Amino acid sequence: MDLLVVLVVLFVHLLQVAGSAIQARQIPGLLLNIHISNITAHFTGASLLNNQLSRVDFNISPIVPGLSILTSVAIKSVTLTAVSGTTTMFKVEKTFDPAAEVPLNGSINSGIMTNVPLTQGSAATLSAVNSGTLTANGQFDTLVTIITQPLTLPLPLTTVDVLVPTAWSISFF
Repeated sequence: MDLLVVLVVLFVHLLQVAGSAIQARQIPGLLLNIHISNITAHFTGASLLNNQLSRVDFNISPIVPGLSILTSVAIKSVTLTAVSGTTTMFKVEKTFDPAAEVPLNGSINSGIMTNVPLTQGSAATLSAVNSGTLTANGQFDTLVTIITQPLTLPLPLTTVDVLVPTAWSISFF
């Protein structure tokens, strides 16, 4: 093990002992970041009238530094706020039970969430459909396992992904 890995492991151990979530938020880039790679949203005729998305899902992938001491990443929960320009279109919260294991070099799908309320209503949301992209503000409650012993640590992460490809579909049935 080289000196950098030893120092990072020592630092993470100290944070775990201190138990401070604020300190833990200062080091996520050393271990991991999360990326929302695409969003899929679907309307039906009824959901348009009810100012809801019939269903929505998104893909999540980890960004792991080249020198990684991680052996696994699991997501316990995510809150995703989808924004067009400066306008929030919708917000979804998803808890994974059990925690969703994310491949270190792959991605996972959030699973389909149904009847998602549209913050600005259907008409305003439909005007954002043409852009084909949204900004995704994500807050993740993750568990990371590092190579020592193995040690699993909670790691809260926040991400802002701009120009996330968004596929919209509408059916009237």
